[in-house]
Amino acid sequence: MPKQINLAELAQGAVNEQFQLNFQSVIENIYDPNTPAGASRKLTIEMTFKPEDDREIVKISAKTKLSLASSQPVETKVILDYDVKTGQVLAAEWGNQMKGQLSIDDEDEVRENTTGLERVK
Repeated sequence: MPKQINLAELAQGAVNEQFQLNFQSVIENIYDPNTPAGASRKLTIEMTFKPEDDREIVKISAKTKLSLASSQPVETKVILDYDVKTGQVLAAEWGNQMKGQLSIDDEDEVRENTTGLERVK
């Protein structure tokens, strides 16, 4: 009786290596808080068998396919304004700082945010 083929040893362990690498990607994707926890992930090992004309030798091709959960979208809002004195368009992230709220910049200078806007660079 012919020896049974062990999937872990097939192609000198290359199929098993592909599986292990992709399995690691799956568990990292599941653990990533930026992906939906309940989303399904898929790891497929596709094997193609191509026999020669005499049917005594078969070429086996194996590859893994990976389908992971994509990152959840991150959203924010930006408010735009136009400075008529300088002619520049200004933008600020909405909700970043309330109009009239005091802020302390890097040089410990206290200033009032009168517009809530910053220059777009």
